[in-house]
Amino acid sequence: MLEIIGQIILIVYGIAIVLITLYCLMQFHLLYYYGRYKKGVKQNLLNQPDNSGEMPMVTVQLPIFNELHVSARLLESITQLDYPKDRFEIHVLDDSTDETVELVAEEVKKYKAQGFQIEHVTRKIRTGYKAG
Repeated sequence: MLEIIGQIILIVYGIAIVLITLYCLMQFHLLYYYGRYKKGVKQNLLNQPDNSGEMPMVTVQLPIFNELHVSARLLESITQLDYPKDRFEIHVLDDSTDETVELVAEEVKKYKAQGFQIEHVTRKIRTGYKAG
């Protein structure tokens, strides 16, 4: 009886070893194809033309609502971005009901004179969310 149990344990152990070996071989198979893929991606990157001199166009939208003490500093910090002026634009989306509108209009005029692409957008009907 003990010999039969021992033989069953040995057979189960052998099957487990075979399955583990097959699993490891499949993992090596995946590793091989991953290496080929990475090599192909690297080769494609090397063959691509260099467009690093051309930066994409970026739009910065600034939603504000009655932020009199913040808006001037906000516009100043956005205009300090290290990005070419001709490649980014600023939209000030202003739903203010106080004197912030006039302050922002003056700031926008000042930055337009400096060459920034900046627009001051206001809404008459202020439904929905902030600077909707």
